[in-house]
Amino acid sequence: MKKLRLRNRLRYWFDGTMDRGTPALIGWLGLASAALIVLVTGLVLLLAPEDAKDNDGWLNVAWMTLLRAIDPGTIGGDKGSVAFLALMFAVTIGTSTSSRHCCC
Repeated sequence: MKKLRLRNRLRYWFDGTMDRGTPALIGWLGLASAALIVLVTGLVLLLAPEDAKDNDGWLNVAWMTLLRAIDPGTIGGDKGSVAFLALMFAVTIGTSTSSRHCCC
């Protein structure tokens, strides 16, 4: 009998969660969106600290990132460095693309 590798076990587990239907898909989409929000917030703090300070710190940057994930139209009024604007654009594109593919 072959020993299953960790990768195969994880894939089997993930496929099992996908078999649970729409609630599982929505849960994975929420988890992926939350991970993207945390990642972009961290990158803003590392790559554009002045913009993070101008926007009242990490909590407000996380809030701004969440708003871009929910409503892509909010990016229109952003001001800041190229890195800040690129990261806000990335979270807007990342969440609007993933939600469109999941729910349609």
